[in-house]
Amino acid sequence: MDVGRFQQVRSIVARAIEAPAHARDGLLESLAGDDVQLRDDAASLLRDALRAEQEGFLEPPEPPSTPAARRVHVGDHLGPYELVEVRGVGGLGVVYRARQRAPIERDVAVKVLHRPHPTPRELFRVEGERRAMAALDHPAIAKVLDAGVTPDARPFTVVEYVPGVPVTTYAEERRLGWRERVEIIVGACEALHHAHQRGVIHRDVKPENILAFERDGRTMVKIVDFGSARLVTDAGRATAEGGGVPGTLVYMSPEQLRGEDVPDTRTDIYALGLILYELLAGQLPWRDVRASVLEAMSQIGRVTLAELREPTGTSGRDLTGVCRCATAADRSRRYETMESFAADLRRVLRGETVSARAPSAFERAARTCRRHWRRLSVGIAVASLGLGLTAWALASRREATQRREELADTLEKVNSGVLGLLGNLSGARDTRRQIARTLLEPLQRLEASGKGDDRTRLALAAVTGVIGDLEETDSRYSHAHAHWVEAERLLRRVAEERPSDIDVLRRHATAVVRIGDSVHNMANTRDPAERFRTREQARLEVRTRYEAALGIQQRALELSPAHPGVLDDVSYSYARLSELAYLMGDEARAEELVRQRLDLSVSLAAAHPANSIHRYGVASARGQLAVMLTRLGRADEALPIARVAVEESEVLASGEPGNFTYQLQRHFARSCLFEALRDSGDTEQARREARAILDELQRIERENPEWRWTPERLDRFRREAGLDDPEQPAPVPPVD
Repeated sequence: MDVGRFQQVRSIVARAIEAPAHARDGLLESLAGDDVQLRDDAASLLRDALRAEQEGFLEPPEPPSTPAARRVHVGDHLGPYELVEVRGVGGLGVVYRARQRAPIERDVAVKVLHRPHPTPRELFRVEGERRAMAALDHPAIAKVLDAGVTPDARPFTVVEYVPGVPVTTYAEERRLGWRERVEIIVGACEALHHAHQRGVIHRDVKPENILAFERDGRTMVKIVDFGSARLVTDAGRATAEGGGVPGTLVYMSPEQLRGEDVPDTRTDIYALGLILYELLAGQLPWRDVRASVLEAMSQIGRVTLAELREPTGTSGRDLTGVCRCATAADRSRRYETMESFAADLRRVLRGETVSARAPSAFERAARTCRRHWRRLSVGIAVASLGLGLTAWALASRREATQRREELADTLEKVNSGVLGLLGNLSGARDTRRQIARTLLEPLQRLEASGKGDDRTRLALAAVTGVIGDLEETDSRYSHAHAHWVEAERLLRRVAEERPSDIDVLRRHATAVVRIGDSVHNMANTRDPAERFRTREQARLEVRTRYEAALGIQQRALELSPAHPGVLDDVSYSYARLSELAYLMGDEARAEELVRQRLDLSVSLAAAHPANSIHRYGVASARGQLAVMLTRLGRADEALPIARVAVEESEVLASGEPGNFTYQLQRHFARSCLFEALRDSGDTEQARREARAILDELQRIERENPEWRWTPERLDRFRREAGLDDPEQPAPVPPVD
């Protein structure tokens, strides 16, 4: 193999060895393209490298730890910093929110390496992050505050704590308009331009590293995590020390995917351009490619970004041009600097011509009219004198239309603001009911008058659904059913008016599911006044509703095949239909559906590895499959699946200790394992697991005072654990 060929193979392997194990094969195929020999050579070298790393040949041996050394945990102190909670887990380390006690009290973020006695490569990355952040001083970039080493020789870095969320999450949760989304990217451009001026290239720009939050009524952004950053003066050193090719797959520029390690600020411009497109389109540009993420990424540089649907008109065409310029496959055709990128975005906001796209003659004329509107308005006023009563009538009609538009805008704010608040008032049922009913009456009057529009109906459907939720919480299932039937009617009408609106389709499908849920609850309640169907009749109706919801979700999927929210919805439709099929005696169909759910959840998590919600879906689906196999008398087959579900749930719960949903998922997974152990005949191990579960149930109650398990569940696990005295504490013996 000649030197050039070897360098090409080495570059591919350097990228693949940094990737997650499940993504390596696809990445090799993507990077090697049609060159089969190149792919085979890279695969062979990768196998040798991984085997050598496992056998300890690639890294120096770790010195023996002293008896006092141990891993750090939440609650530990690192000097004046008390670790409060885990905020994130990356390939290099764990990020904690910590409380600094001296010399001043404040929240900080502490990033601790996974490994004690880190390798030279890991030390190089830590050093690079510290040097990069120390060189920066910008209000939109998190600051380095301190650094040190844990008792077991793990370097840690203390940085400014940012109480924000990824920009994409922030924009969706706040339902920001396109202008607000563009302004967020302008702020990120300014911060990264400051970094570039000081010779720092981030190299891992993604939504999770651009945190947004509100301060004094304004949206602010902070750039975080410079763990992959390089100073321009470090060119070549990264490769020499085995740094590999940094970044996150879905936001990598073409040159990063090719394994080039030439420091260039246009790599950051490319990633930020993708994020801008994602903010405006709702998803990444390769959403219509019916393939895996790695296969889709092979289209980068070959496919032109699709035209943005929102905003419409000249602003939409300008923003499409800006996104295409920022993400050009040839980096020489991208913006030269972040400042020029931001300048074009400011021009869009002002309605001026952008450098990324040549305007049409009509657009130039329209912009001229906007700039000289005062002179034009005088001429228009003179000409309008001859219109007389016709002009007056048209003005009255416009005024009425404007009032309706203002009302619709108000309703939209009610829908996104007040209703969001209602959803967060957990435990305050009376307050939620009072607010919802106050909103319900005027919305119903407006709809009945015929003056409402699709936004009116969306707001009315949302309020009706809140009341339906409250009725269900109070076990008034027939009332909940009536409200969800009305919400579904309204959403069906909106869906007919907006057949391509994915958000509307998802809401409509949810309403259909909730009707099915209320029918199921009515059939299983002990209250005879609420029960008006037999279980057999109810199950047939519930199945019809669930299948109808799945059909709506599949229509949404046709519009956007890679939409993660819709894929999640489909996954949980499989879960509901699987459980129903089992209850109706169709065991083969039940197993088929739950396996479909698991396959879909695994694909979704692989496409969005940083999103813990999708990893939660995988753990939940795997647990459901273990339960299904146990029910079908195949406990031995269920056991290894249940063990993996427990491991996945442990990672989720330990990564976000304060997330109650993840605590419940861990409990569910352990219950699945207990069932499989018991039915497989491993009585002793099942009893140990039951004791551990009982201890976990009691711990969850202690940590969540508003939560209480049913006495039946607690008594069940006391019996399974072999504890005769119900009041006896449940010690957890060591597991072999």
